[in-house]
Amino acid sequence: MWWLILIVPALLIGHGKLGPSLLTYAVLIAICYAVSLARHSNRRCRACRGSGRQRGAMFTWGDRLCTTCGGQGRHRRWGVQLIYPSRRSPAERGTAEARKRRGALR
Repeated sequence: MWWLILIVPALLIGHGKLGPSLLTYAVLIAICYAVSLARHSNRRCRACRGSGRQRGAMFTWGDRLCTTCGGQGRHRRWGVQLIYPSRRSPAERGTAEARKRRGALR
């Protein structure tokens, strides 16, 4: 339904011509996506489904912190990672540090 709100002004501004209408539509979609990234910058973790915990493989009643999200239950969305690459969440920093330690000699 909301795409009608975007396409009707695009057609009206372009006066029925395809080129200006597509350009206007693309700009409106980009603005809406940027607002969406600003308001909702995180997505649910796929590994733990947003709970922050993972069940054990053998003993299913036991659980541990999710290894992919660090127990937070969320990740930054792809667009936020693209626009703000230097701004990492604590879980992402912890994962990067663990990745470095994994191959180190002890």
